Amino acid sequence: MKHLHPFLPVAAVITLCIVTMGCGSDKPHPEWSDTRRAMEEQGQTWLARARQALVQQRFADARTAIDSLRRTCDLAFDARHEGILLLDSIDIAQAAAIMTEAADRLEAGVATKAEADSLQQVIKENNEKREFYTRKLRHDKQNKE
Repeated sequence: MKHLHPFLPVAAVITLCIVTMGCGSDKPHPEWSDTRRAMEEQGQTWLARARQALVQQRFADARTAIDSLRRTCDLAFDARHEGILLLDSIDIAQAAAIMTEAADRLEAGVATKAEADSLQQVIKENNEKREFYTRKLRHDKQNKE
Protein backbone atom coordinates (compact mmCIF):
# COMPACT_ATOMS: atom_id res chain seq x y z
CA MET A 1 0.00 0.00 0.00
CA LYS A 2 3.03 2.32 -0.04
CA HIS A 3 1.97 3.51 -3.52
CA LEU A 4 -1.28 4.91 -2.17
CA HIS A 5 0.30 7.45 0.17
CA PRO A 6 1.05 10.03 -2.55
CA PHE A 7 -2.57 9.83 -3.72
CA LEU A 8 -4.27 10.29 -0.34
CA PRO A 9 -3.92 14.10 -0.34
CA VAL A 10 -5.58 14.11 -3.76
CA ALA A 11 -8.71 12.52 -2.30
CA ALA A 12 -8.84 15.21 0.38
CA VAL A 13 -8.48 18.01 -2.18
CA ILE A 14 -11.17 16.52 -4.39
CA THR A 15 -13.57 16.20 -1.47
CA LEU A 16 -12.90 19.82 -0.52
CA CYS A 17 -13.51 20.93 -4.13
CA ILE A 18 -16.78 19.04 -4.30
CA VAL A 19 -18.03 20.47 -1.02
CA THR A 20 -17.02 24.07 -1.74
CA MET A 21 -18.39 24.01 -5.27
CA GLY A 22 -21.76 23.00 -3.91
CA CYS A 23 -22.17 26.47 -2.47
CA GLY A 24 -23.45 28.00 -5.67
CA SER A 25 -26.10 30.65 -6.06
CA ASP A 26 -28.70 29.71 -3.46
CA LYS A 27 -30.47 33.04 -3.78
CA PRO A 28 -31.85 33.95 -7.20
CA HIS A 29 -30.77 37.36 -8.36
CA PRO A 30 -33.67 39.80 -8.74
CA GLU A 31 -32.48 40.93 -12.16
CA TRP A 32 -32.59 37.40 -13.57
CA SER A 33 -35.51 36.41 -15.75
CA ASP A 34 -37.86 33.68 -14.57
CA THR A 35 -36.46 31.45 -17.30
CA ARG A 36 -32.89 31.91 -16.10
CA ARG A 37 -33.89 31.30 -12.48
CA ALA A 38 -35.59 28.05 -13.50
CA MET A 39 -32.57 26.99 -15.57
CA GLU A 40 -30.16 27.81 -12.71
CA GLU A 41 -32.29 25.68 -10.40
CA GLN A 42 -32.33 22.80 -12.89
CA GLY A 43 -28.60 23.30 -13.41
CA GLN A 44 -27.99 22.90 -9.67
CA THR A 45 -29.93 19.63 -9.82
CA TRP A 46 -27.67 18.37 -12.61
CA LEU A 47 -24.62 19.49 -10.63
CA ALA A 48 -25.83 17.62 -7.55
CA ARG A 49 -26.23 14.46 -9.65
CA ALA A 50 -22.74 14.90 -11.07
CA ARG A 51 -21.23 15.45 -7.63
CA GLN A 52 -22.95 12.36 -6.27
CA ALA A 53 -21.66 10.29 -9.19
CA LEU A 54 -18.16 11.68 -8.64
CA VAL A 55 -18.21 10.74 -4.96
CA GLN A 56 -19.18 7.20 -6.03
CA GLN A 57 -16.41 7.23 -8.69
CA ARG A 58 -18.93 6.86 -11.50
CA PHE A 59 -16.98 9.20 -13.75
CA ALA A 60 -18.96 8.61 -16.95
CA ASP A 61 -22.25 9.31 -15.12
CA ALA A 62 -20.78 12.49 -13.65
CA ARG A 63 -19.76 13.69 -17.12
CA THR A 64 -23.18 12.75 -18.52
CA ALA A 65 -24.88 14.91 -15.89
CA ILE A 66 -22.63 17.87 -16.80
CA ASP A 67 -23.41 17.31 -20.50
CA SER A 68 -27.12 17.31 -19.68
CA LEU A 69 -26.69 20.60 -17.85
CA ARG A 70 -24.94 22.10 -20.85
CA ARG A 71 -27.61 20.88 -23.30
CA THR A 72 -30.71 21.79 -21.29
CA CYS A 73 -29.78 24.89 -19.31
CA ASP A 74 -28.57 27.48 -21.82
CA LEU A 75 -29.17 30.44 -19.50
CA ALA A 76 -27.79 28.86 -16.31
CA PHE A 77 -24.48 30.70 -16.58
CA ASP A 78 -23.52 30.21 -12.93
CA ALA A 79 -24.37 26.50 -12.97
CA ARG A 80 -22.54 26.04 -16.26
CA HIS A 81 -19.42 27.67 -14.82
CA GLU A 82 -19.64 25.39 -11.79
CA GLY A 83 -19.93 22.53 -14.27
CA ILE A 84 -16.62 23.50 -15.85
CA LEU A 85 -14.97 23.40 -12.43
CA LEU A 86 -16.62 20.10 -11.64
CA LEU A 87 -15.35 18.59 -14.91
CA ASP A 88 -11.83 19.47 -13.76
CA SER A 89 -12.51 17.68 -10.47
CA ILE A 90 -13.82 14.67 -12.35
CA ASP A 91 -10.64 14.52 -14.43
CA ILE A 92 -8.48 14.83 -11.30
CA ALA A 93 -10.39 12.09 -9.49
CA GLN A 94 -10.35 9.76 -12.46
CA ALA A 95 -6.60 10.19 -12.97
CA ALA A 96 -6.01 9.52 -9.27
CA ALA A 97 -8.18 6.39 -9.41
CA ILE A 98 -6.30 5.08 -12.44
CA MET A 99 -2.97 5.75 -10.72
CA THR A 100 -4.12 3.96 -7.58
CA GLU A 101 -5.29 0.94 -9.57
CA ALA A 102 -2.02 0.77 -11.50
CA ALA A 103 0.02 1.13 -8.30
CA ASP A 104 -1.98 -1.65 -6.66
CA ARG A 105 -1.34 -3.92 -9.63
CA LEU A 106 2.36 -3.10 -9.51
CA GLU A 107 2.47 -3.83 -5.79
CA ALA A 108 0.66 -7.13 -6.29
CA GLY A 109 3.35 -8.12 -8.74
CA VAL A 110 3.16 -8.47 -12.49
CA ALA A 111 4.31 -11.30 -14.69
CA THR A 112 6.71 -9.43 -16.95
CA LYS A 113 8.96 -6.40 -16.95
CA ALA A 114 7.02 -5.06 -19.94
CA GLU A 115 3.78 -5.10 -17.91
CA ALA A 116 5.53 -3.32 -15.03
CA ASP A 117 6.92 -0.71 -17.42
CA SER A 118 3.47 -0.24 -18.92
CA LEU A 119 1.90 0.29 -15.49
CA GLN A 120 4.62 2.78 -14.56
CA GLN A 121 3.89 4.69 -17.76
CA VAL A 122 0.16 4.73 -16.91
CA ILE A 123 1.01 6.14 -13.48
CA LYS A 124 3.29 8.80 -14.99
CA GLU A 125 0.76 9.90 -17.63
CA ASN A 126 -2.12 10.09 -15.16
CA ASN A 127 0.00 11.97 -12.64
CA GLU A 128 0.72 14.56 -15.33
CA LYS A 129 -2.98 14.70 -16.17
CA ARG A 130 -3.88 15.12 -12.47
CA GLU A 131 -1.33 17.91 -12.07
CA PHE A 132 -2.59 19.67 -15.22
CA TYR A 133 -6.24 19.60 -14.13
CA THR A 134 -5.30 20.66 -10.60
CA ARG A 135 -3.56 23.75 -12.02
CA LYS A 136 -6.49 24.36 -14.39
CA LEU A 137 -8.99 24.09 -11.54
CA ARG A 138 -6.99 26.54 -9.44
CA HIS A 139 -6.78 28.93 -12.41
CA ASP A 140 -10.50 28.64 -13.22
CA LYS A 141 -11.46 29.26 -9.58
CA GLN A 142 -9.25 32.36 -9.41
CA ASN A 143 -10.78 33.72 -12.61
CA LYS A 144 -14.31 33.14 -11.34
CA GLU A 145 -14.01 36.03 -8.91
